[in-house]
Order: sequence, then structure tokens, then C-alpha cells
Amino acid sequence: MYDIVTHIELRASVSRVWAALTDFAAYRAWNPVIESIEGEASEGARLRLQLRSAALRRPSNGPVQALKSFAFRSWCALNGMRFAVRVTKLLPERELRWVGALPLPTMFKGEHYFRVSALRDGGVRFTQGEHYAGLLEPAFRDVMEAVNRHAMTAVNQALKDYIEASG
Repeated sequence: MYDIVTHIELRASVSRVWAALTDFAAYRAWNPVIESIEGEASEGARLRLQLRSAALRRPSNGPVQALKSFAFRSWCALNGMRFAVRVTKLLPERELRWVGALPLPTMFKGEHYFRVSALRDGGVRFTQGEHYAGLLEPAFRDVMEAVNRHAMTAVNQALKDYIEASG
């Protein structure tokens, strides 16, 4: 099992950040990784994520990582950059989680989450992370670290820019 966790602080209210995270129709305007999400933000719901192919491009360190990165991007491309996930947790204005997996979840599964926490100064600490598990996880850990940490950091900054610009 492996985890990637990222954080950023935003100058906004919890309700404003939560509204942006759950307004899936607006993702196209601000999110550099997820182009769109079809479905509703409700526990147990199925969502269909459309990723931007450019979001998965990340320089590789060495030929082995380059090969694994190519395999990962090729698998994503074969799926049309579309992924079905299931919402596993929805705590309004606090946490949203979804899980996606290969057809055999024991092979590879990722649980993605967003957490929103109020800060004493009136701002918000936004946490985004992913928990990976499965038989293939160790083989792709370095690719997940490089590609997904980069993507999450880009989303965090884009959310900050979007929230703080719209005031």
C-alpha cells in the first residue's frame, strides 16, 4: 500500500471551497487534470471522470520509469482518459472520497480524497490525497509518485487561484 498526500492553504471559507469541489460542471474552467465529471456528489454514486491527457505527462527518470510511465499513459489512453469511480464517503463541507480500480481490484485500486478544514485565521487547509493498493501497486509506485503528485499539486494551485480570484 502507498499514499500520496498534498496540502495547500486557501483564503476562502469552507463553504466556498466545498462548493467549488462539488460543482463538477465547473471543473472544465479551472481543473488542469480533470476535464469533467459526470454524476452526482452523493455517497454510493458512480462518477465518470474525463481526464486531460496533458495532465499525465511528466518527465521520467531513467529507462525503467520511462517504460512504466509509457505503460500507464497507454492504459489511460486506451480507456479514452475516462475512469469510472464510486463515491465512498461524503461528509458535506469536510470530505469527499472515491475509489477506482482495475476490473480485478486485487490487482490495483486507488482511493482519491479531498478534505477541507477550517483554519483559525478564517482560511482553509485543503488536503488532497490518494491511497493505492493491489498486487501491481509496488511496480507502479514510482510512476504514481511522479505523475500523480505532480497532478495533485497542479490541481491544488489551480483551486487556490480559482477560489481566490472569484473571491
